[in-house]
Amino acid sequence: MTPPPASPTPPRSPSTLPNTLDQGSSASALPQNVPPQVAPRRKRRRLLKGVILLVLLAIVVLTLWSLFALHYRYATGEHDGFVTALTKSGWVCKTWEGELTMSPVAGGGQQRFQFTMHSDSLATILQNAQGKRVALIYSQHVAIPSRCFGDTPFYVDGVRVLP
Repeated sequence: MTPPPASPTPPRSPSTLPNTLDQGSSASALPQNVPPQVAPRRKRRRLLKGVILLVLLAIVVLTLWSLFALHYRYATGEHDGFVTALTKSGWVCKTWEGELTMSPVAGGGQQRFQFTMHSDSLATILQNAQGKRVALIYSQHVAIPSRCFGDTPFYVDGVRVLP
């Protein structure tokens, strides 16, 4: 038996021909099988991926920084006095903002201590103790990246009504 005759090879289209341009040409950097109009699409796609990666990286860094700043206590303390103002405020993140007038020391004027609370139950205790002397147990958080978490760096963790 004789093998079937070999079919002639079809002529090559210009896009599959080897690149014969000189080495200095920008088209020589393209792979041999890629038409020239595909290269700008790849550049745009690569740029878009880079921008998206940068935005995601910024969001991750900001989130980690916020978590660290909100959970790390720079200082803790206690102030006593009379609550003179207590309001719930904020556009998106609602927090309780208040002011405590501390009892004057001999020879000194009144001092005001501004604070922030997230707890509605602590705010209820303070509202019920209007006109009474209270002690606020607070913690100070520094470098919080947004005012969404409160207007002051002093967050009230506990309230004691004093006799």
